[in-house]
Amino acid sequence: MVSLTLIWLIIKIIGAASSVLAFIFGVFKVINWVKNKFINIDANVTSLKSTMENGFKNLSDDINKQTSTIAGELKEQRQDFRTFYAPILMMQQMQQQPPLVAPVRAKRAPRKNPVRKKK
Repeated sequence: MVSLTLIWLIIKIIGAASSVLAFIFGVFKVINWVKNKFINIDANVTSLKSTMENGFKNLSDDINKQTSTIAGELKEQRQDFRTFYAPILMMQQMQQQPPLVAPVRAKRAPRKNPVRKKK
């Protein structure tokens, strides 16, 4: 027959085995939780990286588009200035500047041999 000591010993062995198994299961769960956290962090970093690359690409495209638009507008402004405003400004500048030297009628140099008038 089974004695109480044997039953108590079996219960202690089962308790110790279940404690060891529970500890191993707990460690497994902790390792699995840490692994899942690292996977989530990695997914977030990857998502953030792709979002930033996409944002930088869109920003770069916008800057290039604006730069080309500004360059085109400046080119058109320069053409308009050369066509319309530059001649007007040059005329105004010429009208506003006092002449540097007043025009003087040239004097004739006296002849060495004066021509005599016939009488």
